[in-house]
Amino acid sequence: MSRRFLLSFIALSAVLGVLFAAFPLWDLEVARLFFDPERAKFPLSISYEWNLVRQAANWVPFLLLAPALFALLRKLVFPEQKMLIAPSVVIYLLGSFLLGPGVTSNLLLKENWGRPRPIGVQQFAGTADFQPW
Repeated sequence: MSRRFLLSFIALSAVLGVLFAAFPLWDLEVARLFFDPERAKFPLSISYEWNLVRQAANWVPFLLLAPALFALLRKLVFPEQKMLIAPSVVIYLLGSFLLGPGVTSNLLLKENWGRPRPIGVQQFAGTADFQPW
């Protein structure tokens, strides 16, 4: 069952990637749904409640990694004990987290791509030109 879910998720991601590549202005249209032209702001970005939600959501990946980290640390402290989670699962979870968001997104793409965030483009009261991905 989990393999079917993973393959479905990969297929859906590929289809969405192709659609956004074929129609790059969809990016602007989706962002426009959340923009208030009268105040020249994204209202949810200045809402205290939504900023709390965003800050809480930033912790979700770390919470999902917590069991794997706990199992690894427990094994390092008590090497004679059996691991609570299969070692291959621990390596997969930690490795995919480090390679995906850690290296690929934060080190390679964000630092070298130069694509402005929606708040920075001219269509939303910024100064940068829109750049499709």
